Amino acid sequence: MHALLLLLLALTAACSSAPPPPLGWRGPYDLDAVRAFLRRAPGVEAARTPPTSVVTRSRVLLYPADGSAPVEATFTLWLRGELQERREIVTAPPLDRTVLQVIDGDRFLELEQGVPTGRDLRDELAVHRRYRRLLADFLADDGAGSGGGAPVELVEAAGAESRTTIVLEQRTPDAARWQLWFDATSGLLRRIRRLTRDGASEHVDEDVLDDHARFDGRVLPRHQVTWRDGRRVMESWLQERVEGEALADDWFALPAGR
Repeated sequence: MHALLLLLLALTAACSSAPPPPLGWRGPYDLDAVRAFLRRAPGVEAARTPPTSVVTRSRVLLYPADGSAPVEATFTLWLRGELQERREIVTAPPLDRTVLQVIDGDRFLELEQGVPTGRDLRDELAVHRRYRRLLADFLADDGAGSGGGAPVELVEAAGAESRTTIVLEQRTPDAARWQLWFDATSGLLRRIRRLTRDGASEHVDEDVLDDHARFDGRVLPRHQVTWRDGRRVMESWLQERVEGEALADDWFALPAGR
């Protein structure tokens, strides 16, 4: 039954169409009207301008694919500009493992317990960077933003209740389909979905967002659940977020050749 539900989700997502207006919507229901509404949502104007630097700390639960007990961890992110990142995940006892990623433009290094893993992070980084630009791109006046893909569309997506949810979608050059799901009353972002195809298989990656709160003029979710093809992968609770903090150059330094 679970596999059938995933198949139906993938098939119906591929047949997205223009939805009816949500309950209580007044006036035209098209992309321009929706963008105007969403730009007035709490914190959106600030969110369209990326900060110069961000430091966040979150409590995280990681859910193993084998169904065993979740692993508790602390996730810290240091972000400077759009191209420099430092990510650290420290698992709680008894595992006591540390994974560190350092990214500077197109160069990167991942260490586990201080030892290079050799893992290629390029695809992951491209998704992370696209993720951070999504709201600004989807609400850009030109209809496509900097995503480099097709224009944004107002769609009816599988699993979305059109009476209470607004869904915008864009296809990118790599054939991925990105969707943002907004609450039709508040305009708050509730879900980010990415649909991709790998051969004959279609994959659905999504983050479900709730418990929104103000941080430095922005309104952000404090709770996030990450799913991959219907399996819960991670759950996180944002505990601290600081913008504009000076971050030292050596925090993003990489050995020569990396």
